[in-house]
Amino acid sequence: MSFDWNIIESIVDQAINLPPEERETYIRKNCGDSEQLYMEVKNMLDSIQHSEGWMDEPDLVKDQFLTDIENEKSDFLDESAVGAVVDKYKLVDIIGRGGMGTVYLAERDDDSYKNRVAIKILRRGLDSEDMLTRFRIEQQVLAQLNHPNITHILDAGISEDGRPYYVMEFVEGLPITEYCEINNLSTEERLELFLQICGALTFAHQKLVIHRDLKPANILVTKSGIVKLLDFGIAKILSDDFLGEKSPDITSHHEPIYTITYASPEQIAGQPIGTASDIYTLSIVLYQLLTGDHPYNASGIEPHEIRTELETTSIKSPRAVIQNSENPAVPIQQLRDEIDDIILKGLHYEPELRYSSIEEFSRDIRNYLSNRPVSAKKPSRSYRFKKFIQRNRNLVTLGTAASILLIFSFTATLWQANQTRIEAERALAASERVVAVKDFLISMITAGNPWANPEQPQTARDLIDQGAFAAENELSDSPDLAAELFGVIGASYQGMREDALAEEYLTKAMELIDQGVILDPLVEADIKAKYSGSMLRAGQPDEAETVSNDALKKIRNLDGRDITLMESELLYMLANAYSLMGDTPKAIENTRLSVDLTCNRPEEFILQCIDYLTALKNLEEWGGNYEEGLQAAERAYDLAQEFQSSISDQMRLAVFGTYGNALSYNAQTSVAIPLLEENAELAGRRYGFDSYRYARALYDLSTAYEFAGRTVDALLTAEQVLEIQAENQMGNPMNSYWLYRAFRIAIDLHQPNYAQDIYDRFFHTLPEQMTTHYVDGFQLEFLKLNMLQSPDSPTLREEIYQLYDSFMERRSAHTATAALAAAEQAIRNNNPDTAEMYVSEYESAETPSSKSDIRPAQSLMIKSNISLLQDDINQAKVYAEESLRLLRQIGHKESPYVAEANLLLGKIHCSNDDDEEAIQYFEKSGTYWESIKKLHPELDEDVIYTNRCLR
Repeated sequence: MSFDWNIIESIVDQAINLPPEERETYIRKNCGDSEQLYMEVKNMLDSIQHSEGWMDEPDLVKDQFLTDIENEKSDFLDESAVGAVVDKYKLVDIIGRGGMGTVYLAERDDDSYKNRVAIKILRRGLDSEDMLTRFRIEQQVLAQLNHPNITHILDAGISEDGRPYYVMEFVEGLPITEYCEINNLSTEERLELFLQICGALTFAHQKLVIHRDLKPANILVTKSGIVKLLDFGIAKILSDDFLGEKSPDITSHHEPIYTITYASPEQIAGQPIGTASDIYTLSIVLYQLLTGDHPYNASGIEPHEIRTELETTSIKSPRAVIQNSENPAVPIQQLRDEIDDIILKGLHYEPELRYSSIEEFSRDIRNYLSNRPVSAKKPSRSYRFKKFIQRNRNLVTLGTAASILLIFSFTATLWQANQTRIEAERALAASERVVAVKDFLISMITAGNPWANPEQPQTARDLIDQGAFAAENELSDSPDLAAELFGVIGASYQGMREDALAEEYLTKAMELIDQGVILDPLVEADIKAKYSGSMLRAGQPDEAETVSNDALKKIRNLDGRDITLMESELLYMLANAYSLMGDTPKAIENTRLSVDLTCNRPEEFILQCIDYLTALKNLEEWGGNYEEGLQAAERAYDLAQEFQSSISDQMRLAVFGTYGNALSYNAQTSVAIPLLEENAELAGRRYGFDSYRYARALYDLSTAYEFAGRTVDALLTAEQVLEIQAENQMGNPMNSYWLYRAFRIAIDLHQPNYAQDIYDRFFHTLPEQMTTHYVDGFQLEFLKLNMLQSPDSPTLREEIYQLYDSFMERRSAHTATAALAAAEQAIRNNNPDTAEMYVSEYESAETPSSKSDIRPAQSLMIKSNISLLQDDINQAKVYAEESLRLLRQIGHKESPYVAEANLLLGKIHCSNDDDEEAIQYFEKSGTYWESIKKLHPELDEDVIYTNRCLR
């Protein structure tokens, strides 16, 4: 439905001259029952208010704005454009209008595939250099932000009338506030949605992009509960070379392009903008999610009055607002007082007093949900103790004892700990108080270490928290005992992968050591080894190396003490430090020393020996020494068989999986697959078919399937792994690896929709922060996915070249793979010289290659295509046949790569006028795709192959 422009202009013209408090009533009255007319007027009024110069000369800006719009009556600004075709997309409906252009719902208008998308087209009259730059930046921002909670770009171009546009995924959802209200979500459910936003913004900030216009309208939630962050139209780029040149300040000249009521104080004041600005606006959104209200009075307020409002208004705490509300968004009973501290910290007027990052913000939300201390709350021992009680309300009763400790009475599952306490009290009566306290605490805390006592995982955390509280509060006059206990506590938290707490208590122990407390040399060395491990997890390998080397020097000067175990552990810490610093040869050298120390006496150190052999296998493979890796894994396997009575089922399964994995990397999948299938069955029977151990065994099997060319089996098995992890271990760092492989395999099978579905279903299992390795990997695979969906997009072709340059500069582990992807794009662009350059870059990249790696075969196929473009048919045939031979050699009977090689050979024989031979190759390729479709009907049907020569 369209309206007479004169009606809209008349209402806007009158409304803009009314006092703010009277505008809403006037607009409602004059728009009658037409909600669409009301929205047209409101959008136009908002656009005028956000135009440059509005504050100084409102009438002039209004007249100029309305004149510009009048000149665009035939433009893509109203319903007259619906039905038009832009490139290959047919405009179906208007989704919305913004400061830069109109966004349309559109569909593909060709026979490639049917897909609903959103298209944003720049408004006519806004083609100044600044606006074109801003529009181009928004495209680049979206292209680089491949994240499941951020709407992603699919294509871009120039319309027939010369205006730029870009194509985005169409998100069908509701603003987050409406979604929560309609579905009557609880506080916990709202916070879980909010954490999805945090994940998206953390990713954007890591890419040096600030959104700057966060508000419910830009945060949609789909029917399946997936949050999507929209509209990076006014995003700020912190990198000077984002566009390959110095990025301009796209909101200069005092231009208030943002939503006034969601702007940060520094935005309104025209000050420099950083990530703290997004934290402020995000806090407003959280405030509204929980209270249903805005943190300050924004009704009818003028833009120039906002700054005064922020400076003079004391924001009411969310719980106070809810307490006084007749219809609160959530019941007051669902909110604890920490939520006030969290939100008000994010809303602090001074940027430096807010959270330092979105990640820190989201960590406090997670701690709030799990009843753990939040950083926004003023720290105190009583507060930490209160949180412990809240987490363990059904387990804990507080009492007193004759010792210096606070002792908790537990249920029958803690009978052994209570028996230890009784023995400690008897020892106290015998005047051995300190020793008894030490023994009691160590036994109590060690009982909570899941590696030492795997049968009581729930009790573990309770015991460790109890010991931590007691050590902090009761041992100030025994610093040596406190240091040792802090070390035990930190090590126990490490075993539970509570890295932040582990680092906290190990640092306390190290501080006491640095202050000069006297400990047994091996106890001190053990603390330093565990502290080094904590530093490694915190990404500080330099500190880990320094501490480990210092401890090694001290224990090597001991006489008459067996230091084997401690020396091997410190050497292993050094190996990990060197690995993180990129010195793989030194890492291998130190791990081999650890192996020599422990494996020469396997009857004493069998567990450590096998651990270090497993680590050596991984390092050897990382260094490109796959045969040496197999030797280490085979040695561990043989020892596990020999000393099977001395190792746990858990370790046995891990060793068998490691050995099978090493066999797979060395193209011995015919041996690996039966071993790994049996291992998975054993894991399922022993730990359950929904357990992490079963998932881990399945993943090793998935790897073997992939290396054997059983690519669909690999994909479906990897998907099964993710389903188990989604139930049991969300946030596990291994989930990055597992989801990345499943996602990549789906793309290798030419299944973009299937790949996107897998990512959308399982992205929430990823850890809060992935390593650069996986961030790079997902970025490359998302780009390959987009290229499958839009193979002719020149924008995507340029992006793969830029991504390769970025990887090359940073020495990313994915550089070689990106080079091959760039070469493939150059082939599609009929540019053999560029393709040849990227193949050469691949071959010179310092990337280890296992015997099962299919990239050498892919490289040969690319060379074959290059020769075809150069009309050297004989050489093309040589390369293609060598590629197929190589795939067969590593065990691929049928696979998507074999199908691609057959298709290529068919094209080559066509070019050589050998149609009969060509058809045979085409049929082999087609038979593969048809066979996997019959076996697995859930796969897409859009894999295209030919069965005849086209001339």
